[in-house]
Amino acid sequence: MQYTAIATDYDGTLAHDGKVDESTISALLRANEAGLVTILVTGRELADLFNTFSRTALFTVLEELGLGSEDVAGIGDAENDQDFLEACGLSVAVANALPVVKEMADIVTQHPRGAGVAELIDLLLCDDRTVAGRFLNA
Repeated sequence: MQYTAIATDYDGTLAHDGKVDESTISALLRANEAGLVTILVTGRELADLFNTFSRTALFTVLEELGLGSEDVAGIGDAENDQDFLEACGLSVAVANALPVVKEMADIVTQHPRGAGVAELIDLLLCDDRTVAGRFLNA
């Protein structure tokens, strides 16, 4: 697997109206079972989550995990996600992302929000050629 971690924004990307749907949770569990590290990148404090990191802490977390930014596929939807997306080896915008985020992203998912995150996870868990083909066709 070329990318060993996925860093995802919360509001508008992973969650819709503050909730993560069951199919997205299932995709995150599949990712973890396959050895893909999942990192939540948010400025929000979410009391019920153990691993919540601010954007500024992303590099510290990666260092602690022994990963480089090139190992990470980042996914987001808004202007405030651009900094961390630009730092990732693969930048992905969900279908509901703002146009400016879609323009800078390597890939734009076909689906919005959590379904887009699940789409990315499925791509990452496939053969790297699938991701490369999707990138070249984007």
